[in-house]
Amino acid sequence: MEKNSRKDSFDVVKCFAAFFVVQLHTIPATVCPLLNVIARLAVPLFFLITGYYYTSIVEKGKYGVQLKKIFLLAIASSLFYWIYYGCMALKNNVFYQWFMDTFNSISILNWVLINDTPGIGHLWYLYAMLYSFIAIYVIDKLKIKVKWVIPILFLIGLYVGCKGWPYSWYRNWAFMGVPYILLGRIIFEYKEMLIYKLGGKIIYFIPAATIGLLGEYKLYEIVGMDPIRDHYVFIILMSGILFILALQYPYFGKGSVVAIIGREYSAFIYILHIFILRILSFYIDFSSSLMIRFLCPIIVFVCTIVVATYIINMYKLLSKKCVTI
Repeated sequence: MEKNSRKDSFDVVKCFAAFFVVQLHTIPATVCPLLNVIARLAVPLFFLITGYYYTSIVEKGKYGVQLKKIFLLAIASSLFYWIYYGCMALKNNVFYQWFMDTFNSISILNWVLINDTPGIGHLWYLYAMLYSFIAIYVIDKLKIKVKWVIPILFLIGLYVGCKGWPYSWYRNWAFMGVPYILLGRIIFEYKEMLIYKLGGKIIYFIPAATIGLLGEYKLYEIVGMDPIRDHYVFIILMSGILFILALQYPYFGKGSVVAIIGREYSAFIYILHIFILRILSFYIDFSSSLMIRFLCPIIVFVCTIVVATYIINMYKLLSKKCVTI
């Protein structure tokens, strides 16, 4: 029964992860590299939570339902942004240029192979989740040893990142989605042992992992590599530590606003925050001062929740009317 129960601490993690995503897209890495590096924990944490519940989804016969849900969400989100950007391009008399830049053969190929969604960078995560579900299903059917798959995929992805190749070549389903979801599934399988063996001691690993992450960033600088990237070696360690910590305190944040935001709004925040940022940018110059720049993620985060609340309430209202009719 425990494996199917919802963990409030995971909802808290999702809330912070959603905020980190907003932060990544509102505060440039050049303004505050430290915040940018820490915020890279967001997507790995989302993948780990999905991996933790993957076994439960399959055992309850909901794999197909979940796959369909992810697919529809990805397509609907993409259509929303393509329509929005298309309308903006039409308004500015650059529709043809926008269309050709967005839907050329290279961009379509990158979308299909490595989840680099044409013209909508942040939606790669949804397609990576979709592809990862399919890939893990195949891995299970072929009985491939997961203990080899995870480190090999992580190492390849990190190598690609160190070579300075395009970020989408390693920030995709193969080198982030699959290994993190599989890692989350392994944590689920060994959760009792991890909780018993580590206990509250896991929290002492956080400072060491943080120092390691910052040291890794500095190392890239010293050797002449670009230190700003989507994935780091110590992100793997730190995300795992934070995830296990949340697992040890399942009721942490129960009933809190943070947990409710994580449970009800994290998906909305991930999908809509770029749209909200674009709209707000018409009225607020977020680059006008350093203070406004740092307030930007908070403003966008809150406004996205407000819009999401309106959407949810409208959906409930319309559903209720349809049932009445």
